[in-house]
Amino acid sequence: MNEDNIYDFLESQGFEESNRGIPGYQNREFDLEEYKKRKSEEKQFVYALIDAGTDKMRESSDALTKYLFMQQHFDRYTVNNVIAIMEQKANATQLVDREKMKAQNARPRKGASHIKILEPYNYVTPDGHKGIGYNVKKVFDVSETTARSTVRFKRVQDTRMLLKALVYKPQVAMEVIDDVGNYDKGALFDPESNTIFIKRGLSQEDFFRDVARELAYADFAAEYPDLTRGDMSFHAECTAYMLCQKYGIEPEGVELVMPERLLQMESKDLRGELSMMRKTMLAINDRMGQSLEYQRQEKAKAAREDMGVMR
Repeated sequence: MNEDNIYDFLESQGFEESNRGIPGYQNREFDLEEYKKRKSEEKQFVYALIDAGTDKMRESSDALTKYLFMQQHFDRYTVNNVIAIMEQKANATQLVDREKMKAQNARPRKGASHIKILEPYNYVTPDGHKGIGYNVKKVFDVSETTARSTVRFKRVQDTRMLLKALVYKPQVAMEVIDDVGNYDKGALFDPESNTIFIKRGLSQEDFFRDVARELAYADFAAEYPDLTRGDMSFHAECTAYMLCQKYGIEPEGVELVMPERLLQMESKDLRGELSMMRKTMLAINDRMGQSLEYQRQEKAKAAREDMGVMR
């Protein structure tokens, strides 16, 4: 076991840094500097992973769709951390840290590999400036531990419930019409009237796919009014893809390819664009979650009333 693995082992077992009981520890400047150096190298390792994963998405549609799938699954994790997770364990399903394992009296399995992600912290400089820094946090996929897997998201089986949730408290008007003109999709957002026009007679799956995409257009237009539909096209398609994957709707059979405008961006700026998509996906998903919870409560209430009548 090399020195780094010894440190990792101690951290995984819950031992914290301490200078108690070691006379003269404060004078051991070399050890402290070595520790800081190791932590800095860990952070640079994670940043390098994130940059490498970003580059893969420029080059490969498969890498992009894999990222989008991972982002909708780990929806509360930042773009940077999802890319880092994907680069270290592409089949990860649920992450657990030391605290969660300790709460379950669980531990990593023999030979388990940890995943490094970035954890933010707030700091204040001596002159009073406030900022956010990042430390490396080591977590495990639940499959590599003895911890119990907890289901965060239950797939909705009733598509009608999904469609009701999708159009719950929209930020725009909606209107059903017989034809959306020469547009080849089943729904179209019109920024002039702030309305999504929906073609009558769509299948439930097409309704979800097309309306999800146009809701994304509408949300982007509200927040970024200077962008054209062409500017937002890729973003809206990616957002709809994530929502379809999250709710078990087969995504539209199109290959997602980054437009030239994004390909030419610096990696950090490109991840900013991905963050825009994540933010919009979360906004729509949160509205859907409110509706689905209300619908479940109403169904449960109706079931209780039916049982009362039967008795």
